[in-house]
Amino acid sequence: MDERPAGTRRYPRIPAEYPVMVELIGEPKAGGFGITNVVGLGGCGFQAEESYGVNTMIKVTLSVKGQMVEAESRVVYENRLEDGKWEIGVEFVKISSFDKFEIESLFTKEPNTGE
Repeated sequence: MDERPAGTRRYPRIPAEYPVMVELIGEPKAGGFGITNVVGLGGCGFQAEESYGVNTMIKVTLSVKGQMVEAESRVVYENRLEDGKWEIGVEFVKISSFDKFEIESLFTKEPNTGE
């Protein structure tokens, strides 16, 4: 049983806007593009032009600080927005150690090197 207080999340999230490419698993020519609005260690939320369907398995590819991060993901929610787009939330189901590290790096503050 989950012992977290009500309203708390298993993984932290941060507001972040990164380009995202979506591919339906098993249908590589089906998918689309969007922009994240939140990224977390366990998934992300993004806006897209189309609905994919709750529980649909998709591959998301994020461009994070110049690195491509891929994760097999499950759509956990979809909300239709007033402008006709969709707000979509996904849970990362399978992600490589390297790509997980790239996401984790978003949560650490690096000293400003002036570069």
